[in-house]
Amino acid sequence: MPAVENDRELIRKGCEALVEELGLEDFIRFIKLMSCAKGNWTEERKEILKELNEKLLKMTTEEVVEYFSKKRKVRSGQIVI
Repeated sequence: MPAVENDRELIRKGCEALVEELGLEDFIRFIKLMSCAKGNWTEERKEILKELNEKLLKMTTEEVVEYFSKKRKVRSGQIVI
């Protein structure tokens, strides 16, 4: 895996990895628990999650449900809220 070029890229890649592993809901809980109350998370979140949001916006509703079902380990056919 190539080295990360700067802090912002490291944060972005780390957030992407956490979202992939934990799912969006648990990622947000994790960030709240680990927050050192510094900076503007609302604005930073928009930048960090921009690529994921763009990816999700290109998906159909069924693809989004499937994506998060896999992340939350939901059984096939189970409703994801």
